[in-house]
Amino acid sequence: MNNASVKIIAVAGLIIGLTFGACQEEKITPEKVQVTLDSLEMKLDWLNYRLAEQQWEAYTGGRADSLEFYKSLYKHVLSNPATFNILNQGLNLLKEEEDLRRLELLRSFFLTHVVENQKEISSLRDSLEFLKKTFEPEFMGSKIPIKDILDTLYYNKNRIHREMAYRARYAVGHKMDKGMERLFRIRNQEAHRNGYNNYLSMLFNREEYNQDEIYRFLNELKTLTENTYEAIIQNVCSGLALREVEIWDIPFYYAALFKEIDDYYPADSQLKYMNAGLSEIGFSLNKLPLYFDLEYVPEMMPELHSLLIKSPFDQRITGKLGDGVQNANALVKQVGEALYASHIAQEKPIFNYLNDDTWTLSMKTIFAFITEDRNWLERYIPMPRDLRERYLKAQREWKFINLRMLLVNLAFELEAYTNPRRDLNKVYWDIYEKYTLLPRHDDIKVWAVNMIYVERPLAQKNSLLADIVAAQTIAYLKKNYGSMVGNPETKAFLVQNYFRFGSRYKWRELVQRGTGEELNPRYYMSYLDYQTGDTAGTN
Repeated sequence: MNNASVKIIAVAGLIIGLTFGACQEEKITPEKVQVTLDSLEMKLDWLNYRLAEQQWEAYTGGRADSLEFYKSLYKHVLSNPATFNILNQGLNLLKEEEDLRRLELLRSFFLTHVVENQKEISSLRDSLEFLKKTFEPEFMGSKIPIKDILDTLYYNKNRIHREMAYRARYAVGHKMDKGMERLFRIRNQEAHRNGYNNYLSMLFNREEYNQDEIYRFLNELKTLTENTYEAIIQNVCSGLALREVEIWDIPFYYAALFKEIDDYYPADSQLKYMNAGLSEIGFSLNKLPLYFDLEYVPEMMPELHSLLIKSPFDQRITGKLGDGVQNANALVKQVGEALYASHIAQEKPIFNYLNDDTWTLSMKTIFAFITEDRNWLERYIPMPRDLRERYLKAQREWKFINLRMLLVNLAFELEAYTNPRRDLNKVYWDIYEKYTLLPRHDDIKVWAVNMIYVERPLAQKNSLLADIVAAQTIAYLKKNYGSMVGNPETKAFLVQNYFRFGSRYKWRELVQRGTGEELNPRYYMSYLDYQTGDTAGTN
């Protein structure tokens, strides 16, 4: 056994010992809670660092000998019921604002792991992931890769073939639906054992928006998008000379234009364009603690990872980058996360974590929106003006369509946990019909193939809120500083109002203090309208 292994085992023993020893006394005092917070923060800081290093080795070298060890250790630390009990009781014992915030953040880690680490649930997740990963779609009598299925959906002029490809893509749903239904049920059961009505109420217990507020956003956005969305669907119908639009018609309608745009985003130029644009708003990538290990692979689908080794001192981005706007968007989001992490200015390690998925995604989305802006495209992407305007119009429509589908998927997830013993397939298609205005197909189990439900519960809520945060922030920047593109005030605002605080404060407070008002979904509609000033249509 080498010295490194001995050291790892010794530290692991210390962590396990501290976890066990810190939770033996029955009487819980404010001092006991403080000791538990300090100990847990120290352990997680070290474990997050070691896990990030191991993940970097796995991504860049193909293997990491200690990755599974540290994952198991992390799981052990966040599965200790006595520690969780101390954190729960600490809510009524601590008075200082900083300590309450630390407790709130650490407790939120436990709230997920206390359910997800249960063997029955983790085994079911693994089996569903295996089914999806190993599934080979069958198209016209042959097994073909999912990429070919997608190519058929996007580019095949034969409508019957597009329908066949769509059905082939989701055929595995008939093997996954029972497992998905069971996952919803047993997550509810485990949450109930921990004192919550269901899994949703447990998740929302750690969120800054409650379930009623999310339902309000769903209803408001449905109303706000109704007329524009209907006009877009009618335009697709006219453009393809159809009597009725089906879900497999929509990607085909936009694919040719988006493919034309891809030619202006070659893989080996994406970092150059982005670096130039970010420098002009104040972010010089070569002067920040960022390290890139990128491999350029033509036509590669986005496969990038942002690893925060030690925020704010060491951020790394690795993966394969291919041609096209989708790849460029994935790159800018990873860089946006790293820029956020590298500007945090907090002493407490816990406040340097990017532990709120909604806020982290919001910061990434801000940069994505900036690089999609008309002024950015004019300045940095050398495409013809006519093509740029057609792209902006199509991009806006595509976002409206994706927003309505996001509302479908989020509404379904909320309903699935509220009452998972219903016919979930009927629930899905009822919601689908309501939000998309497209024909239903009850013989396809689309919802059962959505791995976000398995791997990242309520993540679609994060996507919805992130778009709204980004749009409201950009509206504020434009109103107060003019163009956000090529303007150093953009960086000054983001660092001063958002980045430097890390997770010290709730993100709702940061949005309210930064923009001067509570989160408002109408800004997202205004952002989409700003792109073209039009209401529907592309051709």
